[in-house]
Amino acid sequence: MQGPFTVFAPTDEAFAALPEGTLESLLQPENRSELERLLQHHIVAGRLPAEEVLAAESLETLAGTTLQVTLDGEQPRVGAVDITATNVMAGNGVIHVIDAVLIP
Repeated sequence: MQGPFTVFAPTDEAFAALPEGTLESLLQPENRSELERLLQHHIVAGRLPAEEVLAAESLETLAGTTLQVTLDGEQPRVGAVDITATNVMAGNGVIHVIDAVLIP
């Protein structure tokens, strides 16, 4: 796949908050397709800065799923999780930090 991409990146704490055994299960070779789908559910094609993300009502992920974009007061959200940091620019796109893992 070629970029650029927009990645909604969960924090380490978000991964730690997954139900016990979830991450270990996803890392098993026989669950590779599930892991790939989970990761792709966090990625959108194109370089979308926060302003463009917030202007969208929904975003289609590389997994073929849809993420709803909302504001809870002034708190931006994607899916059902908070966006805690925005516009971390990378060579092949942009990263927005989220406080939970998005489950497709």
